[in-house]
Amino acid sequence: MLIDLLSLAAGESRARDLLKVLEVDPRLDASGGETVPKGTIAAALHFLLFEELLKRSPTALSIAGEALQRGEQLTLDHAALATIDTPHLGSLGRGRHHLGQILEPLGYVQFEAHAVQGADATAHIYRFKDDPDLVPDFVIMELHALRFDAEMRGAIYSVFGGSPSPNHVRVQAFIRRLESGDDLKLEEAAELLQGLFAWFGRQHVPPLKSHYATLAKHSDMAAWMAHEGQGISHMTIRVAHLSATLDAQLREDRELQPVRTSLDQAIKLVGLVPDAGPRPFRDVTERISQDTVPIANLAFIERGADPDGPRFEPGLF
Repeated sequence: MLIDLLSLAAGESRARDLLKVLEVDPRLDASGGETVPKGTIAAALHFLLFEELLKRSPTALSIAGEALQRGEQLTLDHAALATIDTPHLGSLGRGRHHLGQILEPLGYVQFEAHAVQGADATAHIYRFKDDPDLVPDFVIMELHALRFDAEMRGAIYSVFGGSPSPNHVRVQAFIRRLESGDDLKLEEAAELLQGLFAWFGRQHVPPLKSHYATLAKHSDMAAWMAHEGQGISHMTIRVAHLSATLDAQLREDRELQPVRTSLDQAIKLVGLVPDAGPRPFRDVTERISQDTVPIANLAFIERGADPDGPRFEPGLF
């Protein structure tokens, strides 16, 4: 059923390419009768977000191509993105609730929350409630805007305060049905997936360069959201041995961030330095120009053998 859903949502060619690259739990492709299980919809969303990441990150695209050449598939562990906790967000939901309002009807629950080291932010981990190992997690970083000074809060309001809601009447109707316990037919689930992409991106107009400079002075996370909005910052690939993966990436001359580990050393996480690309910015005359900024990339995680252990710890952020 997963291939049918992806084919309807993205086209058969794109669906088959994704299924060549990404590992699929066989349960996700089982027939669900006339309706689509929530887990299949959630998995398809991750697959399509991964495809979108490949368009934004040349390094991620190369890594996917290398896996294909080796005849291997990548296993998605989680997707990460950022939100802002402030009452001044236009029509968007506040902080993590912007995405919680669509993830929870899909079957996700907030499982853990940890402070982000070196940032005034909290990482909220959303897991699939019925079967946590069936589909990847979401890690939603929530920047606490009210902890900053007046200059920073003013820049946040100026950049994000006029954000329109991504709500669409049809999407909202599907979400309400899922909340009430109804299941969606295949065509309805495909339409929902297409509509959900509005939540994963920049809602606001391109920021003023002066406001961007203020955000960057106080918070890398806020500056990143100024040009990417709620786009995926990275997707994390689960690997058996992180040391072997690190060696392979270094042989390709790829720049890596520092390795982070859990307290018991069972979980190890490393991200590639984000790829950069052009994004639009405004000047005081409203003229648009392109500046090169960090956008997105992949990360890799090695997990311990304990299935009941914590998914994340503060040291991993």
